Amino acid sequence: MSDDVSFNEIASRLGVNPSTIPRIIKQAGSQLGVTVKKGRNTGRNSMWGNFLSREDADRLVAFYEAGNSGRDDSSAQDTFQTLAFST
Repeated sequence: MSDDVSFNEIASRLGVNPSTIPRIIKQAGSQLGVTVKKGRNTGRNSMWGNFLSREDADRLVAFYEAGNSGRDDSSAQDTFQTLAFST
């Protein structure tokens, strides 16, 4: 599974929560032709996890980045305004 990429690795590459990856796959997985694999992680605890092949992961990342490239990053810097009512 050295050519497989875990959902956690994909999430860290995109800068999103790992729970976002299944939602992206559900939304566009069939369109992109990605296939989820299940297997054991190579860490100390060797828990079961979900993986994509390196090619599928690259397609998914490219899709996500293309869809989010048009977003205005300045909105992330905006703060909430306090509304005050006078009586």
